[in-house]
Amino acid sequence: MRIAILNRFSKDFYDYNQLISTKKDNIIFYNSNKKFFESTDNITVKNYEGFDKAFFLDIIRDHKKQPFDRLIALSEYDIERVSDIRKYLNIPSFEPISSYIFRDKYLMKNFFSTYIRTPKYKDIKNFVDIISFIDENGYPVVIKPRLGSGSESIVILSTDEELKKYLSQSPELNQLMIEEYIDGEMYHIDGVVNCGELFYISSKYINGCLAFSENNFLGSFGIENLSLKKKIDNFMKKMFSPFITLKSSFIFHLEIFKKDEEFLLCEIASRLGGGYIHDILMKRSNQNMLDAHLEIEINGYLKNIPNFTDNNYGFIMLPYRKGILASNKNFYDSRIIKIDWDSNLIGHCFDTPDSSIDHYIGYVFECTGLSEKHIYSFMVDIADWHEKHTIWKNIE
Repeated sequence: MRIAILNRFSKDFYDYNQLISTKKDNIIFYNSNKKFFESTDNITVKNYEGFDKAFFLDIIRDHKKQPFDRLIALSEYDIERVSDIRKYLNIPSFEPISSYIFRDKYLMKNFFSTYIRTPKYKDIKNFVDIISFIDENGYPVVIKPRLGSGSESIVILSTDEELKKYLSQSPELNQLMIEEYIDGEMYHIDGVVNCGELFYISSKYINGCLAFSENNFLGSFGIENLSLKKKIDNFMKKMFSPFITLKSSFIFHLEIFKKDEEFLLCEIASRLGGGYIHDILMKRSNQNMLDAHLEIEINGYLKNIPNFTDNNYGFIMLPYRKGILASNKNFYDSRIIKIDWDSNLIGHCFDTPDSSIDHYIGYVFECTGLSEKHIYSFMVDIADWHEKHTIWKNIE
């Protein structure tokens, strides 16, 4: 089988020489960065600087020289364009309809509002839509891109003065939506649907995905409370009922709110979660979910389903600041299993972070049996350490 893969991930994220389900296949990687990795015995690599529309001409021309049996996009950013190419070249696909529904947050909420509760929401066509939604539902509200990830370009408005300031900046209102702000706890559920069966782990965010906007850390840890896990299980059965019926197969990253003992959908994507969710899935299942994604795309299902252990892990990401990173001293503790730090960042000039995954250092740690209070205290210890031992200089 000849397989073309559009890739935005580096070799640090995934060992591409260990493609469990595709070693016998002829694999061609189209990488969005020349620094990712080079060709090996079983993998042909074509490196680019980003994926512009002209780049896709190469894929089409390569197919006509020697046809592809599969064309796979690893990132949700490329799903629609790859789908268009598949149709043009008549390349078969196992890609589920979930990929398209989940990509657009407005369509996503339209679909799931039949099964579960969502925040009140509305598509934005012009500035009057924003005002009318606020008049009907009140402040605060969230304005977000219909297509996007990592909490990028999200705006929270709490007063008319903030709304005036936002509108005075003449924002491009195309492909935006508005929804009510939910003041509650936030969780993420990560895993796979395989032939209609659900396999996942549930985790709780600390500080939430917009923490970076206030220069605060983003943290997460697995849920061990059995009562809470049961409530999430019941929510998942309702939410995924159409895909269980259809016996669908896909990986997913789901984010939900909990308010007044009720869960509400934030958003879901047919992809791996960001940050260090990938590391934690690996630790708890001993299975690479990116490989699972590839196997589903190639074969339509998983032969080896993930078996998640009860061991618990957490992570913390510290957002960079606008300025020059002058020095840093890492935090060490026996519970820490990974420190994601690049000493080459010393002297680097950073701008203000744009998304929840914009950080200069991250930690993954083991926390089995620890209380939520204990885990939070551990994260605060790490953040406080860096507040004292990381030095930032202003940009002159």
